[in-house]
Amino acid sequence: MYYTVIVEEETEKWRVNHAFGDSVPHDDKNLVVQTILKVNPKIMPHQLTVMSDVPLEKGLGSSTTAIAAGIKIANKLENMNLSVNDQINIGSRMEGHPDNIASAILGDITISHYEDGKTDVVKAHMPDEMQALVFIRNEKITQKKGMERFPKEIKFAQEVQTSSASNVFVAALMQKDWDKAAHMVEADSLIRTGQGNDFKDFKVIQQTAHELGIYGTYISGVGSSIITLGDYDHLTTLQSKIESNDQLDGKCRLIDLDRDGATIRGED
Repeated sequence: MYYTVIVEEETEKWRVNHAFGDSVPHDDKNLVVQTILKVNPKIMPHQLTVMSDVPLEKGLGSSTTAIAAGIKIANKLENMNLSVNDQINIGSRMEGHPDNIASAILGDITISHYEDGKTDVVKAHMPDEMQALVFIRNEKITQKKGMERFPKEIKFAQEVQTSSASNVFVAALMQKDWDKAAHMVEADSLIRTGQGNDFKDFKVIQQTAHELGIYGTYISGVGSSIITLGDYDHLTTLQSKIESNDQLDGKCRLIDLDRDGATIRGED
């Protein structure tokens, strides 16, 4: 899934052409423009044209991709020479965490730590054959509704368990042991005791994947999308089973993993 912005001529006021509908601003209130001006308020207005196949409000990064685009555009228009880490720090401050923006800027998979406005990031490599099967639920889930599914308090033992699963996931990934890493994706106790218990779609897809020997299913965002990681052959079989299951109300998309992150055409 990609979010593409074409920077056109300078104009008196910012104009943003897109096909998202009236819910997304066409002027300086657009998130891309707001990001550009946050990076450098002196940038002159331009006309922008946005083309995207990232669904809105589905937990798949429609906001993060807009922020990443704005940072890249500001850096290029004013020759600011922001380092990649500078760009990630700006995005992290805007989103409140680096989880999405780091991968949007760098590509592949990233492991991040954010504290006092600064981010430490390590980029790792997912297996070459890895793809993602995304089940996009038709039900609209607001941020507020989705967050209500998470527990308001977390027990210390549960936090330790989730943290240890994250550590094993990273270690297994570095050792190219995807089988173990995939099991750790599903060992997140916050998902099991929070959103996962409330979404029958998640349980159905996860169980169907397990029957095919696939591990690595998780909830994206506040629950609008469910993602399963695997290779093409396994995921196409899973896709067929999902699409033939009348219990599931949504659509599937099989996508490749982007390895390079946000880019400016013509740059190395």
